[in-house]
Amino acid sequence: MQYSKLRFEDPDSFLNFTRIGTEVFMKLLRIIENDVCRQYVNMRDSMKQRDRLAVTLRFLATDETFQALVYSARITPNTPSLIIRDTLQAGLNNFRDESVKVSASVSEWVNVAHSFNVLLQFSRCVGVIHGKKVTFMAPRSEGACFSYYKGNNSITLLAIYILAEA
Repeated sequence: MQYSKLRFEDPDSFLNFTRIGTEVFMKLLRIIENDVCRQYVNMRDSMKQRDRLAVTLRFLATDETFQALVYSARITPNTPSLIIRDTLQAGLNNFRDESVKVSASVSEWVNVAHSFNVLLQFSRCVGVIHGKKVTFMAPRSEGACFSYYKGNNSITLLAIYILAEA
């Protein structure tokens, strides 16, 4: 797959492709690789864990359709939905115990705001929230659970970033 070649031959293109650097990619891969591993069968090689993670990251970073992922990753049409679901579930299982410590006192919040100002030049900021709308084909059994007013199905993924105390 082209992800493996990009990672070693052109790290800048890999960063642009997956939206994360090689070091972070490898760290994520080490954490979830046992959960996304598939058994080898005689008829064909199973997709490698690094390729599964790369497809998932590409989907989350670009909002590409599954059909576009099929062409860019050269995989069968039903594969992206399975890969993305399994990889996201593995991430959820592995990061479930990770939690954000909420500051209890005003002085702790002031320290966090100061850290944002010093490190990122964001004054009066104590955290960052970023949302991404992901469109997909919902299962028929879900009815209108994921229905969006523009006629497609979607969910919003949120990422929260809070600096540790300085």
